[in-house]
Amino acid sequence: MKIILLLTCFIPVAYCTLIIIRRGDDKLWEEYKNHFSKKYSDLDDALKRPIFDKALQEMWEHNKGYHKGEQSFSMGLNHFSDMTDDEINALASGLEDKMECNNKSLLYSPPSNHPIPDGIDWNKRGYVTRVMNQGKCGACWAFSGVAALEGQLKRRHGKLVKLSEQQLTDCSTLTGNSKCGGGQMCRAYEAAIVHGGVDTEDSYPYEDEGGDCRFSPENIGSPIKGYLEIPYGDEHALLMAVALIGPVAAGLDGYRPKFRHYKSGIYDDPGCSNTTLDHALTITGYGTENGKDYWIVKNSWSTRWGEDGFAKMIRNKNNQCGLASRAVFPVLDAKPDGSPVLLGPRAT
Repeated sequence: MKIILLLTCFIPVAYCTLIIIRRGDDKLWEEYKNHFSKKYSDLDDALKRPIFDKALQEMWEHNKGYHKGEQSFSMGLNHFSDMTDDEINALASGLEDKMECNNKSLLYSPPSNHPIPDGIDWNKRGYVTRVMNQGKCGACWAFSGVAALEGQLKRRHGKLVKLSEQQLTDCSTLTGNSKCGGGQMCRAYEAAIVHGGVDTEDSYPYEDEGGDCRFSPENIGSPIKGYLEIPYGDEHALLMAVALIGPVAAGLDGYRPKFRHYKSGIYDDPGCSNTTLDHALTITGYGTENGKDYWIVKNSWSTRWGEDGFAKMIRNKNNQCGLASRAVFPVLDAKPDGSPVLLGPRAT
């Protein structure tokens, strides 16, 4: 009997443990479908099974290297493991490939010689709300943008409020976004500025599809006056913004199969592009582990992905995956002329 050891995290009784399975085990396939509530016709089942087996084999090969210390991260089964590349790209992305904003954003200029901690995790400091699942809607940019705004509201006013991704999804067609068909964080912010803020999630919950704009001024959870852009490719400026200002919305190359099945450790993939960006998430911290610098990111692929919806990604390695290529954060205050201005803790 041929057996494999595979790091997997979907069977409740063996959560995040090494389990022994048979290659191509029918029982494992059935357990996978049951755990992720996947129901197929006989025809679809026959089409999905080979995709699952291929993903399983790739994880097995990668995780052998991980347990030998040759890889810095592990891979695990999740809700993407029986999907084709086209299916995953349609569901799990949404960031337009070029940054085309209606207004010229101001560039963030970090203060010189300002001390910053060796590491920080804004989630542990209470600046980050729960991980969400964008589902079948290509609105990663809305989740990324909202998470950064929630962090700024906490920094400026000391309260953490869950804000509405659905508002940005529905209402930023005003500035050129395409609801579940894709968009950009900057245009979502521009629409929110026009409206005067972003409603709370309680008043405008996420629906996993685009709809008519139902923004209500009475339900605003956070104001927004503008946004600042990280200079293109500048990881130091990005580091200073995350350290001093808080969570930052960022684009990245999220199409890589290894990224889709990331489970733990520091994601380091030399093939990950720093120019071709198709997904957005939120940088919520940074640190160093075993000599490797990393970013902490919050994704919108549910808690079944990564480390309960979060990941560590390599930092200071030629801007791998492009996290510093299209990064912005919102600003809650403005000068008399309407231009955004940073105020509050750690703003200078």
